[in-house]
Amino acid sequence: MYLAKVMTPRSLPEIGRRFGNRDHTTVLHAVRKIEEMARADYAWRRSWNCSSACLTPEAASFGNGPFADACLNSNGHPPA
Repeated sequence: MYLAKVMTPRSLPEIGRRFGNRDHTTVLHAVRKIEEMARADYAWRRSWNCSSACLTPEAASFGNGPFADACLNSNGHPPA
């Protein structure tokens, strides 16, 4: 639900309908929950950012694009 909200122009009610006819407040709760988790836990936020980066249009050129090393540690390897 969070990704649908931040990556599309859809309204909360429309997102809710597309997720099994959920109420817009359920979508709002999901969005706020993700935002809260991202603020509270750096490791989780980093993992989330890496995962969601793969869903962007730029991911098609991940090997050469702006996210090529977004999820690598200082040694050039994915974090453990």
